[in-house]
Amino acid sequence: MKVDIGPEGHIVTAEDLGPLLRLDPALVQSLMKSGAITSQFEKGADADESLFRMTFWHGQVRVRLTCAENGTVLSHSRNKSSKLTLAAAVCRDAAARLMRTGLS
Repeated sequence: MKVDIGPEGHIVTAEDLGPLLRLDPALVQSLMKSGAITSQFEKGADADESLFRMTFWHGQVRVRLTCAENGTVLSHSRNKSSKLTLAAAVCRDAAARLMRTGLS
């Protein structure tokens, strides 16, 4: 697997990311646009200066890619995360409001 690096930034294809998040690749772009998939980019420092890391969250799943500066994925991990995506947080808050008002 390789991350494309270009003028638009660092890009992971939906075909690569979807299965890691256990999603149909056809859904990845729309889920990212809606905020249901969020991401973070980190550049290495000091001894790790030639590395970068990309982390993606969907629901309670976190996928982390550690990459060489040319985009080659050196390792990846998938874990359960306590961080909620924006969409999941909005749903949780709406449900809590309904429960408080008795409109379940």
